[in-house]
Amino acid sequence: MRSSYKIHLKRESVDKLSKLNILIMGFGVSGKGAYNYLHDKVKKLYIVNSGPISSWAEDDLNAHLFSEEKFSSAFIEALDYVILSPGVPRERAWKYFKDIKNFEEKRMVSDIEFFSYLFKEKIIAITGTNGKTTTVSLLQKILESADQKVFTGGNIGTSVFCGLDHGYEIALLEVSSFQLESCFDFSPDAAAILNVRQNHGERYSSFESYRQAKMRIFKNMNSSKGLMIYPRGELTHALPSEAQVLTDLKPFLKSFKLKGKHNLDNLWVATKIAQFFDVKKDDIIRALDGFYGVPFRCQNIFSDAQYVILNDAKSTNWDATQSAVENIESIEKKHRVLILGGQNRGHGDSPPLEFMQLCQRLKINVILTGESGKSLKDNFPQAFYHESLKEILLKIKKEYRQAVILFSPAFPSFDQYTNYVERGEHLNHLVEDIFKD
Repeated sequence: MRSSYKIHLKRESVDKLSKLNILIMGFGVSGKGAYNYLHDKVKKLYIVNSGPISSWAEDDLNAHLFSEEKFSSAFIEALDYVILSPGVPRERAWKYFKDIKNFEEKRMVSDIEFFSYLFKEKIIAITGTNGKTTTVSLLQKILESADQKVFTGGNIGTSVFCGLDHGYEIALLEVSSFQLESCFDFSPDAAAILNVRQNHGERYSSFESYRQAKMRIFKNMNSSKGLMIYPRGELTHALPSEAQVLTDLKPFLKSFKLKGKHNLDNLWVATKIAQFFDVKKDDIIRALDGFYGVPFRCQNIFSDAQYVILNDAKSTNWDATQSAVENIESIEKKHRVLILGGQNRGHGDSPPLEFMQLCQRLKINVILTGESGKSLKDNFPQAFYHESLKEILLKIKKEYRQAVILFSPAFPSFDQYTNYVERGEHLNHLVEDIFKD
């Protein structure tokens, strides 16, 4: 029995890893990254994932596989840590551990929490409902322009464990509320929440519970030692007014190529963090000169005399899509077409009044697709629906001339795709086939 035994790492030597028994729950990008780094460093490593083992296991994992059905008090008490993948709801996972007398909640941690025990250099963490990937990608380019050796990972798609043992000076992490739920001692040197909007209704019963998960990023920080940037509207350390943002960014606006007020907020956060790490103005400007945005975030994938097509496949909520719609107002075409729809979330699926008014003012032609598109017919009674994106694009080409076409789903991709990247790449291929002839 080891019920009262726990090894604390806390950014100490990785030599202690050899004494640990660890369970990885969930085997996506995060779980695989944890396995690849830990499998030959720890005493015992176990993996569980959803579905039958035969559906996800690989041959070289056989020595580490485990099944939830085999969880026992003795097995759980022998564990030092559980590394919980973001895709596994903490509430669902915790049911196996909550009745074990001496198993503390702090022993079930996210990948970024465990990473922070091992990474000995500076950590920057950025979260928010929208803009995370753009801000992190921009900040990476700025820091690299100042010759910093930067690892970029987390929710952006690269496991944080890839950042260990490679001599990086800074870890720049995109973090999600799902990861922050399972953080207890995580204490970055600089952190920002870009914004908090209604999102992830499939995971959170209320907006406040989602907001509180985001706020955990600051749980162990001290403003006298680190940089903390709260979303606009908070009482202290907050993103300033739009007018102040423009004033602060005056030296950089000429070099910044992205459109939209939300991208100015992203730029403000990136520059403030860069300046906190003593990056010079000239280095920031040089980085901005070569930054054109990120794939699948209002990305212009096709332009000719008839059409402008924007791929915003990364949009999974109304706030992101509203920002994208606002951006097409300045594009001079006769028609504005918006393709909406994806996987239902369960909460917050109905479009906000402000979004509906925006569509009406800009005379947006809405086309619906996906699981949520069926229920959105009540909100957009004149909208055409088809589950096939190919058929939608063929219809647009047949019926519209002089049009800007915005693919901004406002919903997750999992009803038809593995992730938003697959969704965005599918659109790119269809546009290539249908419009580039």
